[in-house]
Amino acid sequence: MKAYSSGYFLPDRVVSAKEIFPNICLSGTSNSILRPGLVSGMEAGAPHAYIENHSIGASGTVALGYHLKTIDFTKFDFCVLDYCVNEEVFLFTKQTSIEQTASNVLDLLARATEAGCRCVFVIFPHEKRLTRERPFDDWLKRHVMATGVPIFDIYPLLEAIGRQLDIRPNGLFLDMMHVHREIAVLVGRHVARRIDASFRSGHRLDARDAGPFDRLEYVRADELRGIAAGRAATAQSKLVTADYASIEPGETFTVEWHEGAALCGLCYDQSCGKPIVEATAEGARIRLIDEHQSIARNGKFTLICCPIGDAISFGSAGLNVTVVDERESPVIRGKPFLLSGVTVRPHGPRRQARVLPLSDTPVDWSTDVSEEEIAALAEPLRRAIRRR
Repeated sequence: MKAYSSGYFLPDRVVSAKEIFPNICLSGTSNSILRPGLVSGMEAGAPHAYIENHSIGASGTVALGYHLKTIDFTKFDFCVLDYCVNEEVFLFTKQTSIEQTASNVLDLLARATEAGCRCVFVIFPHEKRLTRERPFDDWLKRHVMATGVPIFDIYPLLEAIGRQLDIRPNGLFLDMMHVHREIAVLVGRHVARRIDASFRSGHRLDARDAGPFDRLEYVRADELRGIAAGRAATAQSKLVTADYASIEPGETFTVEWHEGAALCGLCYDQSCGKPIVEATAEGARIRLIDEHQSIARNGKFTLICCPIGDAISFGSAGLNVTVVDERESPVIRGKPFLLSGVTVRPHGPRRQARVLPLSDTPVDWSTDVSEEEIAALAEPLRRAIRRR
């Protein structure tokens, strides 16, 4: 199963980490895919680096289960992560908890560290969270940045841009969940330059303890028992290409994990409707209800990985899951549910995460941006604001 950015993926090139330029992978949301944006800024900031984009958009940290299975971290020197925009929404709506979010992130950090890959977090802002609590951001700064893992927090950069250019905060957003592309390009350029400088310096610090976590794993749709043969297909959108299984309303499939686990996330096509996952006496059911009308009318494949509010535990015999159609919209009622896979948290003891720091002290790369660079954004931003 593959899910990757259709905008920047180089599957045929095999690059040794011993070369003089860094190998970088991206694991994130639409902010890591849109062009121009973060990835094009990174290409400009480190033009000789090899960049492989695994971002799938519209997802929270539960999508890391997929990336833990599909990204070979031994190929990469750095991994850039972007999940804050969506994860803060899932936390606000109580679809997940900060404990589950932290565990997902620590699992990725632990596996990247084992492979010798260092991580960098980019905190993209959400327009509605400018003046609200941001528990994931706070946790990253207290527990991850404090270990010496770098973070680029765009929130204070927005304040500096707004103050210097006299632009209201909401004027800096293309839409609620994306800043104007010019800002994202600037961020990408700085992140890549810092990564490149760190790589070339050859300076490496020993791994440090970061805290306990529960494992996160991913079960592909073709690994689910009970799905009829011939249901596998591949879909592509502007943002992502992904494999999936087509499940008809009323059908039942089984999620299995050898020592038992808890079902904690789904990766699916959002244009099919919104899945509500509930425990039942027989196992679990996915109630398909109407999604936002604009998404349903669009009808285009939109991959999303989202957490399940109450994870459903099951034993070694597996979990039987039935798809139930409660959609009322004639546009999507009766359509099959396109499922790419599920995320599970296996039963067992917690593990201890270790991380590879880039510094002995907390590092926020957003402080690198100069007043001259902000001034250079003035006219491009004003043009973008007029177009919005």
